[in-house]
Amino acid sequence: MSDIGENPAQWESRRRELNQAGLSEDQLAQVERVVQGLLQEADLRGAQVEALLKGAKAVLTNQRFDQAARAVFDVCRGLTGARSGYVALLSEDGSENDLLFLEAGGMPCSVDESLPMPIRGLRAEAYRTANAVYDNFFASSEWAEYLPEGHVRLDNVLFAPLVLEGQAVGLLGLANKPGGFTDEDARMAAAFGELAAVALRNSRALQALEASEARARWAALHDPLTAVYNRYALREILDREAKRSRRYEHPMALLMADVDNFKQINDQYGHHAGDEVLRTVARLLEDNTREVDIVVRYGGDEFLVVMPEASEGVGQAKSRIERAVAEHNKQCDKGYFVIRLSVGVAVWEGTQERSLEQALAEADRSMYREKRARDR
Repeated sequence: MSDIGENPAQWESRRRELNQAGLSEDQLAQVERVVQGLLQEADLRGAQVEALLKGAKAVLTNQRFDQAARAVFDVCRGLTGARSGYVALLSEDGSENDLLFLEAGGMPCSVDESLPMPIRGLRAEAYRTANAVYDNFFASSEWAEYLPEGHVRLDNVLFAPLVLEGQAVGLLGLANKPGGFTDEDARMAAAFGELAAVALRNSRALQALEASEARARWAALHDPLTAVYNRYALREILDREAKRSRRYEHPMALLMADVDNFKQINDQYGHHAGDEVLRTVARLLEDNTREVDIVVRYGGDEFLVVMPEASEGVGQAKSRIERAVAEHNKQCDKGYFVIRLSVGVAVWEGTQERSLEQALAEADRSMYREKRARDR
């Protein structure tokens, strides 16, 4: 980065501190552009430079927008001498401010913070122009009468927009500065608005990344057709439940289910019908086992239910599933396909004498015994 005004050493010291916090060069570059742009416009007092650097640190060290915005606001309020203020974001329909927080500054205030904050007056101008604006005679303006009951008294106000991609998406509001706001206050508030906008951009990018990672992890562990766990997730599930079973000396039940007439349904009605049957079986298994039980698509038309601490209840679960299938089949004339399900069970005691793989194989054999008996 090129020379920062008359305080390069001060910035470099802060920059090293931020680097030690593990912040990326891209994050540093975003804030550097904001700080450098302002400091190159005019000479600033040491307090202003230090306040900007504190604001920059707040943006970079707080991943959550509400925390970063509050820290930026507090620094800006202290620098300008304002007593009150808030940070708010524009609502999705663009008609209101959604308040993030309100600071009364020790002045009487009992207003309901959930009340709507319409975009009008000076706020509307800040949004429209994407520039900081202020009014030192707000208390005597026409807009003062619109303040809700219990709102803190506003002698003067200043609004600095949070701008993303050329559009104002929020406001940093300040109020009640003794002696009134100045153009210099507006300029500094605009800079802090930019820092808050960087925090908002970073926060939204992080949220999008986390959501994307969550979707990717869900997709990696779930069967896309039935939305139950897949074979890939099974090893993690079994390892976790096996450790729990050994630790608490509680047996674990395994229930294996297979659709007997799946090939016939596919051949007669098509694969879309087979897909619907698999979704139905997954739903029946989930609806008729406990909330703690875990349904897995084991492969093809075969499902496994892992049942922690359920050695005595596995037989009851099997009966519930069979009753649910029978009830489903009663409705086959309403567009449903008749399902024939073979179910086998096994119990693993968590001991060394018999492995979990052996218990799985036993559940599989139990299921095939039932299938053969039905076919006879």
